[in-house]
Amino acid sequence: MRILMISAVLPSPYAQTSIPTRTFNLMKNLSERHEVTLVAQHYQMAKDSHIETLRQWVEDLVIFPHHQQLSRRGIVNRAKRLGQLLKEGTPKSTLSYYSPQMQQWIDEKVAEKVFDVITCEHSINEIYVRPEWQNKIKTIINIHGSIYGTCQKFLERPTTTKKTIREQLNLPLLKRYEQNYCSKFSALVTTTIEDQQQIKALDTEKPVTVIPNGIDLKLYPTRTYDPGGYQLIYVSHQEELAVTDEVNFLCQSVFPEVKKRYPEINLKLLGIPASLSSWGEISGIEVVPTEFSLQQMLTVSTVCVLPIQAGLGMKFATLRAMAIGVPVVGSDRALEGLNVDGATANLAAMRANRLEEYIYAIGRLFQDPQLRQRLSQNATALVAKNHNWSKIAQQYEKVLTPVINSQETMRSLS
Repeated sequence: MRILMISAVLPSPYAQTSIPTRTFNLMKNLSERHEVTLVAQHYQMAKDSHIETLRQWVEDLVIFPHHQQLSRRGIVNRAKRLGQLLKEGTPKSTLSYYSPQMQQWIDEKVAEKVFDVITCEHSINEIYVRPEWQNKIKTIINIHGSIYGTCQKFLERPTTTKKTIREQLNLPLLKRYEQNYCSKFSALVTTTIEDQQQIKALDTEKPVTVIPNGIDLKLYPTRTYDPGGYQLIYVSHQEELAVTDEVNFLCQSVFPEVKKRYPEINLKLLGIPASLSSWGEISGIEVVPTEFSLQQMLTVSTVCVLPIQAGLGMKFATLRAMAIGVPVVGSDRALEGLNVDGATANLAAMRANRLEEYIYAIGRLFQDPQLRQRLSQNATALVAKNHNWSKIAQQYEKVLTPVINSQETMRSLS
C-alpha cells in the first residue's frame, strides 16, 4: 500500500505533545509493511540530524519551509481572529500551518494517482485535503481530540475565565467547522470512545474508529524500585490556558492542604509555561526546566498528579507515568480512554475530580507502599497489553486499507 501521511508538525518520538509522538510511531510501524511518504514542514528548532533520522523510516520525506505567525494577544486581535473564523470557517490555528507550496505538491501527486491512501495526522492538516478527493482515493483524518468538544467541555467547567465570552462565540463556529472538515474524508479516527461519541454527535455519516495512543517502552521503561517519600510531579501536556488553570489549582488548593499533613512534600512542575514560573518561589514547589529528562523525573517520583480539565483524547502524560510505574492521581480528562478502575478492571490509577478527592488519593499513596505497588503493577500491565504501538499500527492499517470494488476486480482478472 502506498501511503501519504500529511503532518505539518515534524514527527518525533521524544516530544511531550501528541501530534509528533503519535505520528512518528504510526509512521514507523506502517513503514515496515508499506511504502510511506511523509510530507511535513521544517521548523527552525528541527535539527538536520532529526530530519535525517526520519528519512530512515519512510520511502520518501518531503519537507517544506514553515514560518508560523505568532498569535498576538489583546482584545482587538482576538476580535480579528473571531472575525476571520466567522468569514473563512477555518480556525487561525489551522490556517497558520497552511503552505501553498505544500498544497500544490499534494495536488499534483493526487492528480498523478501516486498514492493509494492519504492520512491527515491531526485535524490541523485537514486543510490540505479537498472534498472531491474521497471519490478518487481513500482519505483518513486522525483526530487527536475534537476541537468543538474541547471548547464545549471548557465552557462546561464551573471555573470562570476572562476568555469565556470569546469561547461561547466560537462554539457554534467550531461545530460548523468540524462538521465540514469531517465530511471531506472517507473515514475518521479518534483515540477514545468519548471523542468518538463527540464526533458522531456532529451527525457525520462517515465511520469513526477508535484507535488509542501507545507508548514506547524503550523510551519509558518500567522502573525497578519504588522511591517512596513524598515526591509529587505534574507534567504539562498542552496549551497554556488549560495548563495555567491546572497548575494554579494544584499549587493554590491541593498542595497547601497536602503539605499540612506531609510537611516534607516536594512538588515538581515539569514543562509549564514561563508565565507560571513564579510558583517555584513557594517553599516545596520546584519548576523543572524542559531540558530535564521526563523519564528520569518520573522514575524518582512517588506520585504523578494530573488535574487535567481540558482537551479530549488520550493523554500521553498519563500513559508515560503508567508505563514507568508511577502511581497516577488523575481527573476524568487525564484518564480518558483508559480502563483503570471499576468492576471490570484492575485498579491502575486513582481518579480525582474534586479537591477533597485529590487530597485523599495523594495521602493514601504517600502512606501505603502496598497500594503504590498494586497501582504500579496494574498500570504497567495495562500499558503493555493495550498500548503497544505495533498492535495499534495494525488497527490503523485496517482503517487505511482501501476497499476494492468487486466489479473493478473482475475486470482486472478477465
